[in-house]
Amino acid sequence: MTNTANLNFGLLDPANPADITVTASINFDCNGKDKQVTFIILDDDGLYETGINANRMKNTNAALVPAQYIPYAFSYNPVSKTLPKASFQTPQPLTITGTILGVDYENVYEGIYTDTIVLTINP
Repeated sequence: MTNTANLNFGLLDPANPADITVTASINFDCNGKDKQVTFIILDDDGLYETGINANRMKNTNAALVPAQYIPYAFSYNPVSKTLPKASFQTPQPLTITGTILGVDYENVYEGIYTDTIVLTINP
């Protein structure tokens, strides 16, 4: 099953930069086994990361050279979860949070900034 969530930070005003935090929720479930299972949730840090937990969004304007980026923080809760047999096939919520610091976008070019992060949920 594939679920998607969008973290829309809205219009960022470099003239009046403020820290912005947004959240989104998705559900996942297990079609699984006869016993308890523990899910572990991992992410790939996105398309434009500069290191572990160093996420950033890229301006979609391809004419910008060099490319322009805005760093952001990304987290999700829970990072793992143990489900008893009785919880199988019951949707389990996953909350995704993103934060952009005002100081990180006060000097960037205007435009649309995007990134894609893939979460992997392993039993």
